[in-house]
Amino acid sequence: MTDTKVVINKDNEEEVRGSISGRVEYINFHGRSHVFNIYPSVGPTKIKCTFPKRLRGTAIDAVNKYVTVLGKIKYKARTQFPLEIDVDEIKIRKHNKIFPKLADLKGIEPDMTGDLSAEDFVRKMRDEEWE
Repeated sequence: MTDTKVVINKDNEEEVRGSISGRVEYINFHGRSHVFNIYPSVGPTKIKCTFPKRLRGTAIDAVNKYVTVLGKIKYKARTQFPLEIDVDEIKIRKHNKIFPKLADLKGIEPDMTGDLSAEDFVRKMRDEEWE
């Protein structure tokens, strides 16, 4: 997701503040380099992420995890997908703790259908929705 304020930088790239989510599978923090690549589920194959030294520990923890990075996103003029992001914040996502498994939902609302069978309940909902 990105905000709508677009700035053109000295390299004729468009810059916009926003966030990108994906998996971190490469990192380099040798010398002055502080870079990792994020591989989004949709869109470009990879996006180069440049991060400040203060985020080094978080970036290391993010390797092989699904993350959302926030910062200044850079696009080449008139391209669809971002090329790079200057990262201000890294949020590591823990999918298995956020979303329950289907089996976890069993019995969560035992009186939902009232006196109706599950089939009659769904049929009633469908029929009322389509009227």
